[in-house]
Amino acid sequence: FNVIVTDPGKYTGTDFEYFAHWKSDEGHKSLTEVAAFSAAGWRPGHRANTSEDSTVWGSDLDYGTDYRIVVGYNFSNGKSTLWVDPTSKSDTSITSLESEEDFDAEGFNFRQSNSTPNQQLSIGNLRVSKKFDQVLYNNSAGAAVPEPNTLITLSLIGILGLAHTRRRRAH
Repeated sequence: FNVIVTDPGKYTGTDFEYFAHWKSDEGHKSLTEVAAFSAAGWRPGHRANTSEDSTVWGSDLDYGTDYRIVVGYNFSNGKSTLWVDPTSKSDTSITSLESEEDFDAEGFNFRQSNSTPNQQLSIGNLRVSKKFDQVLYNNSAGAAVPEPNTLITLSLIGILGLAHTRRRRAH
């Protein structure tokens, strides 16, 4: 998903709340949060479950900037990983400190919660896939992945072109 964090204007407080997570019958898993913030920027945090401490991104991200957050779960070791604006799976990431048993994901959720200070987030472009490359801005071939509206428009143009060609052949 893409996220933009608005500058909160004040930087005291330690009540960081997660805003995105996998929902399962066992609770919330693979949680993403604004884990640190200052006048210089904010840092995402990530943890496997609600009782674990977060692993925090190593550098500040700018307020008001659109970032692509990719969250992955490794079924072989039970760890959860977060990337910021990755182009490949080998890019810089942070991984949860604890492992979480296999869980049945029922959905991916966003939530609003009170934190100190409260954060304003803009979130969009959620993509869910079993393949890392399918959730990036670009696919593995390096071409832009069209948004659904673009695909519909391209399909309509193709259909109209085909109809026009058939119509000309009929005359």
